[in-house]
Amino acid sequence: MTTQQIKEQLAIHYAGAIASKAGYKLSLPTGFATGVDVTVNQIENIKIYGKTRQVDIGAAIDFQLKTTTETSVIRRTDKQGKQLVVFDLEAKNYLDLLVRLKGLQTGRRLNPLYLLLLVLPEDESKWLEINADSPIFNPAMHLGGLMYWFLPDETTAFPKNRKSIRVSIPAENVVNPEFFHSLFQNSRT
Repeated sequence: MTTQQIKEQLAIHYAGAIASKAGYKLSLPTGFATGVDVTVNQIENIKIYGKTRQVDIGAAIDFQLKTTTETSVIRRTDKQGKQLVVFDLEAKNYLDLLVRLKGLQTGRRLNPLYLLLLVLPEDESKWLEINADSPIFNPAMHLGGLMYWFLPDETTAFPKNRKSIRVSIPAENVVNPEFFHSLFQNSRT
């Protein structure tokens, strides 16, 4: 595998691990490319004939995944003192996010497409670490880096730059189980 393919797989499994911990199911789309890398589905426990079953209730949110290393992002503070992670995203990927948000040419609001950006350590040996020194009492696997989420502002105009768009992600936009819970909670309202 190429380094880029390894990064892509790490992002899928990173997002999948967090979604699973939160009780959601991550799936990979099939067919041709649409800008969606993974979909997270809401699963609910439903009692049927006295037995509990897990049912995919049809609520789903789509995500575009990108992976980079620490030296490819800029960390800065905005005028209000908010910490930002700044990343140059290919324009075509940014447009996928914006088109879904604005519902361009559909005449209706579409479900948003979120960007999930995994920022890995520069040192590849830190991307995945396994501690098996004490396998019975304290085993550990550590997937390095941190994943952030981004959604453009709905009032954003379509950019003139067709190569890349610089996105500023609030450093507080960390992907964790609460992130998935809040997305599905907000999608019901």
